[in-house]
Formats: sequence, C-alpha cells, structure tokens
Amino acid sequence: MRRISPDLVHLKNKNPELPKIELKEGISLRPFQKMPVNHMVTIPNTANFSIPGSGKTLMTLSSFNILKNKNNIDQMWVIGPLASFKAWETDYEYFFDKPKSKHTLRYMGSKLERKQLRKNLKDKDIIITSYGTATNDLDLIKLMWQVNGKKILLVLDESHHIKSIEGTTKDGNETSSSKIIKLGKYADKRCIL
Repeated sequence: MRRISPDLVHLKNKNPELPKIELKEGISLRPFQKMPVNHMVTIPNTANFSIPGSGKTLMTLSSFNILKNKNNIDQMWVIGPLASFKAWETDYEYFFDKPKSKHTLRYMGSKLERKQLRKNLKDKDIIITSYGTATNDLDLIKLMWQVNGKKILLVLDESHHIKSIEGTTKDGNETSSSKIIKLGKYADKRCIL
C-alpha cells in the first residue's frame, strides 16, 4: 500500500479549510468547490474540468483572491473565447464587490488600440484576452509581464481551443497551441479550464 506524503494529505480532504476569501457578504463556496480551490492554491499548475455550471469561474477567482492575498500572485490573465469575457468581468464584480471598470481590462482591438491598453495593464487585477490576440501579441505580453514585474496566474478558459499538439501548421507556421504553451512558461502559475 502506497503512503501519502504528509505534505499532500490536505489534498485528499474533500472539504478542506481554506484561507479567507474576500467574497461579498452572503456569498460562500459550496463544499464541492473547496477541493478544486485548495488544489489551485497548493499545486503549482492545475486544471479544473468540472461540469458546466459548477462554478469554475468562481473557483478560479477565489483561488486568485487567496493567492493575491498571500502575495504569491499579483495579476491574473485569462485567455479565452470572446464569449467568456463578460462572465469573468461580471463574476469578479458581483462575487468580490470589485467594480469591473477599475479592476478588469479587456486586452483586445486593433494594434493601435492594444498599444493604448498596454499603458493601463499594470494597475488591473484581471486581464482578459482572446487566444488570437494572445498569440498575435505573444512577445509583447511576455515583455509586459517582465517589465511590470508582476507574478502572473495564467488561466486558459475553454482550453479545448488549443487542443492541437502539433508544433507547426501544414504551412510551417507555429500553431496557437505551441505559442500559448510558450507563453505559459513565463507565468508563475498556470490553470486550464
């Protein structure tokens, strides 16, 4: 019989005690949401493939809140399809009582628009962008992370959008999957949903 390391025993607990999460009064995690949050704040890189409607966004935002309060992470970057942007903004605003206009930023638009947005990235908690924009601005994003000196939590929402494991396309270009994997190496912590 295999013994579990004492350091990992807390990962087996289905309803672990978590550090304080600054959720709005009257809001709390459900017991089944606590273990994934515990994993995310304990393990360097995680995945959450819970069923639709289980609160993956809330679990991820709660984990970010814990990590930010522990000074393990400064900023969360969410890469996902455009349809996911609103949920990240509204859930952060609703569950944590943080005005989205002050705490979140959509990094998108034309090259000129993105250039203007880069001036405001440093002061935001959550940056939300698409897979297309992230792959187009890969080097700029890596540079921003280094220049701003932020400890980054990189979240890939709807990660099936980069499920290809091929490194190059038929034309010899680098795939989105390959680029996002490269970007992930510059983040301090990673999570796929």
